[in-house]
Amino acid sequence: MKDIPLESNIQKDILKYLKSRNDCWFFKAHSGSSYSSKGTPDIIGHYRGLFVGFEVKRPKVGVLSDLQANTIRKINTTGGRAYIVTSVEEVKEILENVG
Repeated sequence: MKDIPLESNIQKDILKYLKSRNDCWFFKAHSGSSYSSKGTPDIIGHYRGLFVGFEVKRPKVGVLSDLQANTIRKINTTGGRAYIVTSVEEVKEILENVG
């Protein structure tokens, strides 16, 4: 499991990539704080007029909680887009196909 990157490192890499783009706006959500809801995707923002959330998990070992799954479902059924991702490459592919 040493070769599987930490979730926090994956998040940093994804945020670095997203901030390098000029066509979107994203930030790291602080889920569970007094100012946000538990289950909120790790990274949220806007792309092409859509609310987009990325729940970041470690490849092969990351597990989605029921609350996270319900939040993703709510976002997707109310006009936003939410995804479970394990790498920057997945985020790049998603953004190429959103909209």
